[in-house]
Amino acid sequence: MQDLYPTHIFLGPDKTGSSWLFNTLLAHPEAFVPPAKDLYYFDKYYSRGAKWYTGHFSRSYGYKAVVDISHDYLMSSQAPKRIKQDLPEAKCFVFARNPVERSISHYQYLRKSGIINCGFIDAIKIRPDIISNSLYSHHLSKYEHEFGESIKVLNFEDLKSNPEKFASEVFSYLGISYIGDSIAGKERAASEPRSYYLSKAIKNSALLARDIGLENLIGHIKNSDLVNSILYKKLPRSYGKSLKDEYSVYLLDNYFGNEIEIMQEKYYINLGS
Repeated sequence: MQDLYPTHIFLGPDKTGSSWLFNTLLAHPEAFVPPAKDLYYFDKYYSRGAKWYTGHFSRSYGYKAVVDISHDYLMSSQAPKRIKQDLPEAKCFVFARNPVERSISHYQYLRKSGIINCGFIDAIKIRPDIISNSLYSHHLSKYEHEFGESIKVLNFEDLKSNPEKFASEVFSYLGISYIGDSIAGKERAASEPRSYYLSKAIKNSALLARDIGLENLIGHIKNSDLVNSILYKKLPRSYGKSLKDEYSVYLLDNYFGNEIEIMQEKYYINLGS
C-alpha cells in the first residue's frame, strides 16, 4: 500500500487552540488526526524517517482532510525547509492569539507541568519562549520564505467569541463539511498541579516515553479526564485575567506593541490590545 501523508499541517504555536482543533477533528467523520496530537516529526524526530511518520497516517485513506497537529513547528528553524521538501503540496495553517494572553497561558502551563515554580517576570527570564512564541510574524516569515504567502492564519480570538463561526472557517479551509456536533468546547480551563514535584516527574516521564516511541500512549493519557482530575485542580478564570491586568501594559510596551500592529496590517488579524 502506498504511504499516506497529511493534507494539512497545523504549525502552532502552543496555547492557541491546538487541543480544541485536535478534539474537534477527532470527532469529525471527514477528518483524520493521529492519536498522538504532537508528532514533532519535522522538528524533533526527523531522524526517525518517513516510514515512522507515515505510519501514524496509515489508517487515513478515504478521509477528506488528514491533519498533522504539531504546535512547535512554527518556531522551528528546520521544519519549514523539511516540510517544503517532503510535503510540497501540504497546506499549512496557524492560529494567532492575543500575544499577552498566549504568553500568560504558556506560563500557566509551565507551572502546571512542574517545569517552573516562580512568578511571571522571573519565568520569562528562565523561559524566553514564553515571549518569543508569541512573536508570530517573525516565525511566519520563515515559512513565507519557503511557501510564499500561502500560509493560512486564523484568529484564535474568534474561537472565544464565536466558536461556531470559527469552526466553520476551519472546516471550510480543510475542505470538510460543517458538522456542529463535532465542535469541541472553547478552551481548556487553567489549572495548577496538586503536587509540583509529582507533576514535574510525570512531565519528565512523558518526555522520555515520547523519545522511545510511545507518543500514542501519551496522547491517550493526556486526553484522560480522570488523569487530569487526579493530577490537577482547576483555577478560577479570574486568575488568568488578573495576570493579564497586572502585566498587560508591561508586555505591550516591551514586547508586543509592534507585533499586534504587524498582524493587523499584514495578515488582517485583529489581536486586540
